[in-house]
Amino acid sequence: MSEVFKSNSESPENFFITDSQPEDVEAIEKMRYQSWLETYPNDEFGVTKEMIEERFAPKLSTEGLEKRREQYLQNQKNPDILNLVAKDDAGQVIGYVFATRGDEGNEIDAIYTNKVVHGIGIGGALMQRALDWIGNEDSFLLVTSYNERAKNFYKKFGFIEVGEPFIDNVPNMPLQRMERKAV
Repeated sequence: MSEVFKSNSESPENFFITDSQPEDVEAIEKMRYQSWLETYPNDEFGVTKEMIEERFAPKLSTEGLEKRREQYLQNQKNPDILNLVAKDDAGQVIGYVFATRGDEGNEIDAIYTNKVVHGIGIGGALMQRALDWIGNEDSFLLVTSYNERAKNFYKKFGFIEVGEPFIDNVPNMPLQRMERKAV
């Protein structure tokens, strides 16, 4: 089900949020890749542009994109998975959120917006839709510890930092857990 929103800025004039489809996969993956290139290189932690390019090369390959499309088809059948995209008036993907409900809790697994639309309400609308889907239950997310912009965004939705940063499956990128308690 899609819903049309007015942006808080001049561009894009309108955007809508809808369930993502397998045909959105390439645009989502390219947006994530671009976001990683713009956000995560960090000399202090040894995260390089080359490391990011290496991580995304298989994901952006024909085979990787096809595998991702198959995952989307499976996800559409699972009521505990939320995949939404924000699109502009031209139908271009400009934002994305992926959330899950599971044994380890309710997680905002990923939320990205195209850099050119930062600050106009798309990320907030996606986050609110995900939190509405989760309902009045505890939720959590993981954020790269040095991504202050993202952490500040999550704090606006009631998430707080919990514990110490840790390294998970992405070499050198420290993750910070953030939690939001049910109200």
